[in-house]
Amino acid sequence: MTAAAIVGVGWRTPLGRDVADAVDRLLAGDVAAAPLTRIPAASYQLRRAAVVADEPARSKHARFLRRMALHAIDAAGEALTAAAAAGVATGPRVGLYAAVGGLRAHWDDIMAALARQRDDGADAWALGLGAIHPFWMLRHLSNNAHALLAADSGARGDGATFGGASAGAQALAAAIRALAAGAVEAAIVVAYDSLLEPETLVELGAREGDDVVPGEAAATV
Repeated sequence: MTAAAIVGVGWRTPLGRDVADAVDRLLAGDVAAAPLTRIPAASYQLRRAAVVADEPARSKHARFLRRMALHAIDAAGEALTAAAAAGVATGPRVGLYAAVGGLRAHWDDIMAALARQRDDGADAWALGLGAIHPFWMLRHLSNNAHALLAADSGARGDGATFGGASAGAQALAAAIRALAAGAVEAAIVVAYDSLLEPETLVELGAREGDDVVPGEAAATV
C-alpha cells in the first residue's frame, strides 16, 4: 500500500476557520445552530441555521464565484501555504479534485428578469429576460472554483470536479485512487456548499418542516 500524508488543511465552518479552534469548540459542546439573520428569514419556515460568520477575503475572483466558493479558495490557500512549508510544491504532477454540493442558479440573480413575466410567455425579452447578462450563467458553473484554483496554484496534473450531496467524498476518493495509481505525486481536495439560499430554504422547509438546521462550510486538504 502506498503511504500518503496530509501536509496542509484549511476550512471555514460555522464553528470557526481554524481546525484546532473548531474542534475545541465542538468538544466543549458549542452549538453552531443560531437564528438565521444572514438573509431576511421572516418568510421562511426555517428560522435557524449554521452560518459561516466571516466574509471571504476580497478577491479578483468575486465576479466568477459566490461567497462559499470564495471561502473555499481562501481555505485552499491556507492548505497550500502549509504544504509549501512542508516542501510540497505544486506543478504538473499535482492533481486538483474539487467538489460543490449544490449546483443551482440562484433566485436573486434572475428574479428581476422573471418578476414581470406573463403566464403566456409573450414579450418575455422585453419584460425582463433582456436584462440578464448574456454570460450570467457562467458564474454558476460547477468547475469555476476548480479552474481558478488550478490557475492560481499551478496544479496541472490529473483532476476532476464533482457535484451533488456526496461530492466531497467522491473528490477525496478520486484523489486517493490517483495517488495510489501513481497518476499524481500530490493532490489537493477542495469542497464547499451552502444550503442558505432562498430556493434551498423553501425546499427544505416544505420537505422537512422546521426540524432541519441548514448549514454551510468549505474545506481543503
